Amino acid sequence: MTDLAVLGLHQWGTHLNKMSQHLMSYSHIKKIQFDLGRLLTRYGAPVLQMFNAGFDIYHVVNALKALSETADRDRRQDLIVQAALSGSGALLSISVAMVYMIAATTASATAATLAVFAGPIGLGAGIVFLAASQLYRGFRQLEDLQKQIQLTTTEKWHNLGLAVLGLDISAPVKERYDKTVTRTRVRADYDEKLHKQAEALFNQPSWSDIAEYYYSSGDFTLTKRFFKKIIRIKNSFRARIIKTLEDNIYPDDVESRLTAYSASDDLQKNLIEIVDSEHYYFEASPLHGVNDIIEATSHSDKPEPPLQNASLFKIERESSQGPLTALFHLGDGNDRARARVERKNIFKGGEGTKHYTGGKEADIFYLFTATLPEVRSYFNGGDGEDLIVAEHALEGSGYQGYAIDLQKNEVRFRINEKENFWPLIANLREIEHIHGNMKTSDYLVGNEKNNILNGLGGRDEIWGHEGNDTLILEQGIASGGPGIDHTIILKNTQPHPVKVSLEDDGEEALSLITFQYRYEEIKDVTLHLNDRGQYDIQILLKAKESQETTVIIKNAYQFVEGAEKNTLLLSSAYIFNTSDGLSLFAQFPELIQKNAQGQFPFIPRFQAQYTSLLDEPHQDYFKTQEPDNIRLSLNKSPNGDFVSVGKDTLRLNLNTQLVLNDTPFDDILNGDKQDNVLISSRGNDKLRGGKGKDIYQIQMKDSTQTERTVSIDNKDDQAETEVDLLMLPFKIEDLKIETSGQHVILSPSNEPQKNLRIKLLDFIRHHSYRHLMLMDVEQQLFEISLNQENRPYFFHPQSNFNSTEKTDFLRIYGGDFLVDDTLDSKGGNDSIFDDSHRLHTLRGGEGDDTIIAKNGNKKLFGDSGHDQLFSGEGDDELSGGQGNDHLSGGKGNDIYFIHRHDDRTHIEDNGGTDEIVLMGMALKDLRVVKKDEDMYLFSAQEEAQTPFSIKIKKGASSSEHKIEHLFVNGQVALIEEIASWDANEKQALIDQHNHAFLFQGVPFSELGGIF
Repeated sequence: MTDLAVLGLHQWGTHLNKMSQHLMSYSHIKKIQFDLGRLLTRYGAPVLQMFNAGFDIYHVVNALKALSETADRDRRQDLIVQAALSGSGALLSISVAMVYMIAATTASATAATLAVFAGPIGLGAGIVFLAASQLYRGFRQLEDLQKQIQLTTTEKWHNLGLAVLGLDISAPVKERYDKTVTRTRVRADYDEKLHKQAEALFNQPSWSDIAEYYYSSGDFTLTKRFFKKIIRIKNSFRARIIKTLEDNIYPDDVESRLTAYSASDDLQKNLIEIVDSEHYYFEASPLHGVNDIIEATSHSDKPEPPLQNASLFKIERESSQGPLTALFHLGDGNDRARARVERKNIFKGGEGTKHYTGGKEADIFYLFTATLPEVRSYFNGGDGEDLIVAEHALEGSGYQGYAIDLQKNEVRFRINEKENFWPLIANLREIEHIHGNMKTSDYLVGNEKNNILNGLGGRDEIWGHEGNDTLILEQGIASGGPGIDHTIILKNTQPHPVKVSLEDDGEEALSLITFQYRYEEIKDVTLHLNDRGQYDIQILLKAKESQETTVIIKNAYQFVEGAEKNTLLLSSAYIFNTSDGLSLFAQFPELIQKNAQGQFPFIPRFQAQYTSLLDEPHQDYFKTQEPDNIRLSLNKSPNGDFVSVGKDTLRLNLNTQLVLNDTPFDDILNGDKQDNVLISSRGNDKLRGGKGKDIYQIQMKDSTQTERTVSIDNKDDQAETEVDLLMLPFKIEDLKIETSGQHVILSPSNEPQKNLRIKLLDFIRHHSYRHLMLMDVEQQLFEISLNQENRPYFFHPQSNFNSTEKTDFLRIYGGDFLVDDTLDSKGGNDSIFDDSHRLHTLRGGEGDDTIIAKNGNKKLFGDSGHDQLFSGEGDDELSGGQGNDHLSGGKGNDIYFIHRHDDRTHIEDNGGTDEIVLMGMALKDLRVVKKDEDMYLFSAQEEAQTPFSIKIKKGASSSEHKIEHLFVNGQVALIEEIASWDANEKQALIDQHNHAFLFQGVPFSELGGIF
């Protein structure tokens, strides 16, 4: 436009010059006007060109500035082209302006000629620049289109021409382009929403172990919709005038916008209409399922798993309790997923065929389909304990429920009672556990493994078959099959009474049944004749605000063969658990005889054990209270035993006897006047036996507890008290006795029970607390009492270690204490038996003595006389003294002390690394002879008045009976290395040695029966 203006000004100036002579005759004012016109025509053109050049330079500067601030390739290209065209235009404008300035200031023909051609040349160059700009714009627009959609050759040239002419692209191409751009934008919006949903789920506490979330991206469809517009129609005499008040209104917003216009006083409501706009938009549908493929198995060369139509959301977590979890939620579609091997995996389902493979941990597979897939699904659990869950309730599908069979590895829809017509929807492999659906009637079958089969609700049939199974149902039929099975009866949530039939084939000795009911909700236990001529046990359960549940244990009693149906035999033993923490051990009669009235009398009795872990109503109490503040007591009472937890009391009826067995907390166990058993294995418990013959059983279930004190209040104020029994979890040899005021403290001295203290309350204060005996882990009995100095001590009732100069029979038990750990039986032919594990020194004194000590490390001395010394597995020292002695050190590393003047010694050893310490002679004076398997030691100086010889039975063999080392006056030798004499030369000495023991007492080998 500037070039055209310059050209016009130049032509006007030429015309004014031609007319200048005619204007001279006009007035002076006319002459001034003429001069101004000539001045405008002379300098207007260059001024306009310079003005145009300034704008071009401004665009160049802005383009270069923007170029330095952007990294987008296409945008940089546009800016470079813009700067080049603007720069060229500025250069052209300055050149043309200079030509006009020369022509204006120089009155030459050449300058005039340049001025004549400058205008057309500038106009032509401007047209060229404009065409180049439009052409570039067309190619760029075409390039942008082809990034989104595919164009045919015709469409490319057609739309390029439209772009060059400055027109919009063709309508079909624009619609395709708009649809593609809308899809890209909607896809991004959906992806962002899915990502935010995943992020929100990861913040939930229940997702604390989930580290990876694989979810389907899904797909959507776009539908073309037209905007609405609001128009005002005004009729005049000549025409109907339509005015658009607002355009591009979404249909959902029409009512609100129309209301706003109708409320205006300036508009008449009857003149406003809603019509379709010429403009359109694309409406996206909700996401629908697609066919996803995920290979999440880890590979070193593929750190990220390949995904098709799916996304992965990961978060770094640390797991302190086993492996982390990967969640697969692929929705509808025919999906395939292979899980992370090292993770626990959860597969959420949807409509379509699923092909899921788990890893080596416990995986969960969800069934969420109510339609029969074209191709059956496949679920492979792999290693680990895997679970399949029937998540869809099948409403309106026509199916009754699911049939999941782990023996056949099938999942079917259940239609009727005829299994052959049930449609197959999935095959299984390596699945161990099943959860049905609480709203469907399911048919669940286990296999030979230990299955968990949970119906959750509905009228289910559950068959465990082999294995120790757990069967869970609210109503229906359950049969565990072979194995020790656990059946859980859920609370009735139906609006009508329900029945649960438990099939008992009598093959198992024990049946465990858990009720999701409290003890007080067990209303009745009765015996009923069934239609097969056997007797069932029926248990009536009724919770508040719910209908009854009748549990029928089929064939619990059966007729004894050959008894003419007069005697019933109990099929199994039963344990019933309640939701308030009781385990009821049924004391049903094993045999029931028909009475005179022709009936089988049945009185149900139970022994109840309270377990805090099973006490559902008090779990919050146990979790929120500090352990020291928890109040829990188990109590025996003639009016009915009871359990107190905090402020609550659970009272049992008279046919249920409570077992006084502690919990993990600090409990109080109170007996009554009967014979009670009070068991403490954890916590700082307090035990009160009361009257009767009570047993206090102390156990150690948790040896890591820092310190544990069990207090026993054994008061019995009867005139004639009965003796109670305290059972210790350690050996009596390890027992320490201390006092604390009027109390006696019993504690072990060795690990791991070292942290245990048993406090006998007021034991010193009064005799009514002292009627007590102790039993250790080896079932040794000891009495505990006070001596004359009021100091506690304990002793074995049969202990005897009061030696005399006569023949004594002395016996030492583990709890006996010897002065200086030594016993000397003095004179006489004595027998000493030491059953303790303590390090004792035992001396026989004069006489022919027998000492037997089978436990611990001992020092045995026979002294003078023909003695027999026997020790057990400890590292012992044995010395027979003078006389012909038998010595046996057992299996430990034993030392035999023998003097030159100890006469003859017979050694039988049974293992270990042993040695003989020989005193009173030199090594050079010793002769060693092998005879068959035996070894003999003699003195080289044979003196008849002091005979000396040692026989090691089987000492010449390579067995465990040999003696390895010999110590003689500080010199050490291996006996085998010095055995050099010929046995034949010393046969006389060998015969003399064996003859000396021929008629001496009982052969040592015959004493084995004592042990």
